Amino acid sequence: MAWRESSAPRESENRRQGNPLNESSRGAISISWEKRRFEVKSQQLELLRQQWIDEGDDFPYELQHQYEELLRKFVAEFPSEPRLILPTRFGNAIRAFEDYSRRIYGADSIALWIHLCTVIPKDFQAAVENARAQVSFLLNLIYFAILVCMLSSFRFLLSLYVDNPFDLPVTKIGGILAPNSIAFALIALCAALLANAAYKFSIERIDEWGALVKAAFDCYLPDLAKKLGYKLPLNGDDQRRFWTAMSRRAIYHRSFRPESWPRADDADNVIDRHEISSDNNQENVSEADEDAPSAKGEVG
Repeated sequence: MAWRESSAPRESENRRQGNPLNESSRGAISISWEKRRFEVKSQQLELLRQQWIDEGDDFPYELQHQYEELLRKFVAEFPSEPRLILPTRFGNAIRAFEDYSRRIYGADSIALWIHLCTVIPKDFQAAVENARAQVSFLLNLIYFAILVCMLSSFRFLLSLYVDNPFDLPVTKIGGILAPNSIAFALIALCAALLANAAYKFSIERIDEWGALVKAAFDCYLPDLAKKLGYKLPLNGDDQRRFWTAMSRRAIYHRSFRPESWPRADDADNVIDRHEISSDNNQENVSEADEDAPSAKGEVG
């Protein structure tokens, strides 16, 4: 089957499920910083890869391990293409595992996730939802800590307000060092530290969430193909075309040419007919054995 467009659909990238930061404003500074990190890590990987190719078996084991570790972190922190990069590490960590199924199988993770849930076991779905809930909790904690930090900072600044900040009256010094002012300053500081710690921990939880989502596509895409009524092609390129077509049908409501792909029921029916025929033959043989007289009886 000829398919003119080999890449998976892109429109769903702007509505990535589970990533509340995708719709946020993409500041030039944030984007530039994340793209810079992407480029630096890409260059490091490319240098090590080229060195490994040049040296072959003589490439030191320590550098091999360094390359593999850098590559593992790189694919967990960034999507496969620079144009998909978001302003934050949080957003890029989520987009990295969202991009996995498109890059490996040609299946859009957002468009086909609901479909995939129809074949994923309940206990596995519960594990995915639990991992996602942890990330959502940490994200809410970050927002709450930021809000507390802002309010406490504002309240602390009110206690420092003077008409001329460069000529601080002695009478104001006592107000600056008042217990209430110090308390607001400490609350703001603790809230800022909490937000920073929760942000870093949320990225670690995203790795666990992403590992489960990627495993779901690895393990249950063949079952989804059968659920949809098709037999998954054995060839990797044909599989990509199949899932790309399925993704486009889900996103754009495009017509799908079922005659271009083998039906699962055809293969299953062949198997079932052979199994039924084999079972019937075994039953007939068993019944014949039971009904047949023994050799001793015949002789008698």
